[in-house]
Amino acid sequence: MTAPFLRPLGSADWLQTKGNDNSCYTLCDRLLIDCNSALLMNLLNHDIDPLSMDTVLFTHMHIDHCMGLAALLMYWRVRKGDLGLLTIAGPAATVREQVMLTLDFVFHDSRDRMAEIKRLPNIVELSGDGVYDHPDFAIAYTDSDHAVPGLCYRITDKATGRAVGLTGDTYYQAKYGAFFDGVDLLVHECSYGAGPLDDFATVCRHTSAREAADVANESGTRRLMLTHAYEPKREAALAEARRHTDVPVLWATPFQPVEF
Repeated sequence: MTAPFLRPLGSADWLQTKGNDNSCYTLCDRLLIDCNSALLMNLLNHDIDPLSMDTVLFTHMHIDHCMGLAALLMYWRVRKGDLGLLTIAGPAATVREQVMLTLDFVFHDSRDRMAEIKRLPNIVELSGDGVYDHPDFAIAYTDSDHAVPGLCYRITDKATGRAVGLTGDTYYQAKYGAFFDGVDLLVHECSYGAGPLDDFATVCRHTSAREAADVANESGTRRLMLTHAYEPKREAALAEARRHTDVPVLWATPFQPVEF
């Protein structure tokens, strides 16, 4: 039985660095989590068929997490011919508006936009706590605590029972220990690097490696993967997390799949 894997397509924060795009992932190259800026080229350059993933999960709709959606929609429309075969799920308060704005942007020059699109993507609006079912994965979600509506995901591979947790961008919440309980891999943002948090963190609602380590300890995850930080913060963030947890800590290295 093949082990499930998470493939980072980037682990930068809102500004890319050379060789590292905004934070974005595939799950077994069957699910897409967020859409970073160079999403389409990231996939094609690594021999990943963009049409192999018929479901996109958005953690939230900040531009660094969704700016690649336009290119993906165009590719699907041209290569697949039917956007109705694509499912896009995300925060109920914002995902539909963002998808519709993106469609307007991509097809703004069409004389009859709906004739050009034929069918809209299947837009799934998620909020609170629940489970979204996928043929290959059970996808649990809970609201995150960010500057805009957001979601954390706990995704279980049905074939193996192994699970990965993804926080998206968020401030620390005590509920995360229970939500991510026993996941095989926890992907946690650390925008503040090694920290500490400053007063602005209460406005932008982000975390550091210290909070990521706390959630790792409270959830009992097998491994912690740090992500969503400016590249020069990487080594200090890893060192800080390792000071506060005995769980193995790794960085979300672009294009290096991690089995879980």
